[in-house]
Amino acid sequence: MTQSESIPQKPGTGTKRERSPNYPSLTFREALAAAKKIWDQDKRHPVSVDLASQHLEYKQANGVTLPMIASMKRYGLLVSAGKDVRVSDEANTIFLYPEDAPEAIAVIKRLAMLPTLFGKVLEKFPDGLPSDANLRARLQDEWNFASPKAADNFIKALREAVALAGENEVAGGDPVVDNGGQVDKEPSMTQSQPVTIRLPPGTAMPSKPAIPTGSSPPGTQSRPWNLGGGAIMMVAIPNGLTPANIERLKKYVAVLESEAAIAWEDPVADDGHQGGASS
Repeated sequence: MTQSESIPQKPGTGTKRERSPNYPSLTFREALAAAKKIWDQDKRHPVSVDLASQHLEYKQANGVTLPMIASMKRYGLLVSAGKDVRVSDEANTIFLYPEDAPEAIAVIKRLAMLPTLFGKVLEKFPDGLPSDANLRARLQDEWNFASPKAADNFIKALREAVALAGENEVAGGDPVVDNGGQVDKEPSMTQSQPVTIRLPPGTAMPSKPAIPTGSSPPGTQSRPWNLGGGAIMMVAIPNGLTPANIERLKKYVAVLESEAAIAWEDPVADDGHQGGASS
């Protein structure tokens, strides 16, 4: 799949071949999967285009990988680093969080609509996109797409981007489930997130930490986890926990550890001075 579809020049005609406008040759999900391959190997470190191509399972940069890299740049998943490229900070955020985390979803919504041509086409259709046949003709007539195939590739990428940007309009809101015409709210993520309870400063540590009580969300069971130092975490564990759920929990813990790393590395004593080893 090429970055812009071209009509080959007929032998002997000498006419300049027509080219479609620049647009992502990949859908956002395809570009995201490609960027993940680079991130898995090198995270945010700059890499040469050849090495990026190798991470995409090709020996070197070629006519397949160069349009892929260009597409990732148009979606903001890759950025230039001199002559090299690297995974963007926004893509790094997506890969750090579970795929259904609000933090990842918010970035995905924004990056999916980043290609400039998406916005220009959507401006023409404020009431929604027309049929594929109608849009294909408009793309060839008004935006000079060189072939129906080029237009179809663009339509596929555009429709996916619109769907990604339009789903779950309220970031972090309660998802809904349609039960035969009755719409019920599922328990939000915050209902099952761990809650840490700490004793007030100066309070003597009891011989056995008090365990907070409270009702569990439907379909879960509460368990107290003693973290030491007077901190007890109550977790609501869903019934029928799966290995996939546990793997997702590990990712949340990794994010928490990353966010708290600065505080752990540079503790501050009560007198306002940086903490250190006592003599």
